[in-house]
Amino acid sequence: ARILEQVQLALDSAQEKPDVIYLTGGSARSPLIKKALSEQLPGIPVAGGDDFGSVTAGLARWAEVVFR
Repeated sequence: ARILEQVQLALDSAQEKPDVIYLTGGSARSPLIKKALSEQLPGIPVAGGDDFGSVTAGLARWAEVVFR
């Protein structure tokens, strides 16, 4: 329930409907999370990819910003 609350807060602050929800990290493998998001956001595809590679790529990009 807490994840869904955070998703809703993010959507409310963006004030736009996403084209797709991209899940990443270990919890992205949870079928319960995928199902809950699909139910909360009908019509918006829920996608995933390289669960851990995408996390490390994001951290590397952030480190580049922070340590420049």
